Amino acid sequence: LSKTGINTYNYVLADTAFIDNKMCFNIVYYPRRKNELTFKGDFWVADTTYAIKEINLQASKSANINWVKEIYIEQEFEVLNDSLFLVKRDYMMSDFAFNKKEKSRGV
Repeated sequence: LSKTGINTYNYVLADTAFIDNKMCFNIVYYPRRKNELTFKGDFWVADTTYAIKEINLQASKSANINWVKEIYIEQEFEVLNDSLFLVKRDYMMSDFAFNKKEKSRGV
C-alpha cells in the first residue's frame, strides 16, 4: 500500500468482516490506465492498524513484462503485538512464454 496508490489504482470497498477478532475491510483494486505495469485483485485490511491480512494480485493482461504471460500471487500475513508483520502463507503462479500470443505454449 502506498499514499500514491490512488494515482495508479481505483479502489472499491467490497465487504467488511471480523478476521481474528478484528474488523477488516475487503478492498478490490484495479488499474486506472492500461499498458502500465500494474496488478488487479483484492486485499483484506484491519480497520485500526491498517495491517494487510490477505492480498491477491494478478498482473494486468496489458502489462508488458518480458517473457511473462501471466502471474498470480496470494499472500496471508500474521500480525504479532500490532507491530510485527509476518508472512503466514505465500503462493505464486506464473506462466512464461517466448511470445504473448494467446495460443503460445508456456514454460
